[in-house]
Amino acid sequence: GFIAMADALRHNSTLLTLDFESHSVGGVSEVGATALAGLLRHNDAIEVLRLGYCSIGSAGASALANALTNNNTLQELNLEYCSFGDEGVVAFANALKLNRGLQELKLHGNKTSQATAELLGDVLRYDNTTIMWLSVDWSSISLEIAEKIDRLAEINKESVGCTPQEVA
Repeated sequence: GFIAMADALRHNSTLLTLDFESHSVGGVSEVGATALAGLLRHNDAIEVLRLGYCSIGSAGASALANALTNNNTLQELNLEYCSFGDEGVVAFANALKLNRGLQELKLHGNKTSQATAELLGDVLRYDNTTIMWLSVDWSSISLEIAEKIDRLAEINKESVGCTPQEVA
């Protein structure tokens, strides 16, 4: 299903949002996420992808992160509670060093460690100025790192003249 759909949408120029959040008919698996990653490498129209609560695992997360290195059109990516941990989050941290389109990334519920959260903070501080909203699993990191990530995302919002209400 997802492989055929991703192939069909490769040259789409009108569909802007794909929302499979909590998809109850089979869900989006690692294979489906990998197919969607292939779509993102070739499609320059899709701005929003929501896969929250789908079991894409680390392989699916890594494939999507890799696709972001070549896609600056996607602005919002929701991957909350998608059954991946540090490996997937690290892949997104590395992708954000190159991506200049993504503004909102939701990763909470994916078991982020303290070290990985610090890596995300460093990417926001030194490499990425477009992320305006980044959520990670706050329960597993220190308040200091959580506040750092929030503060850096806030700086990005201010640099483009957005108020928090405009982004949320």
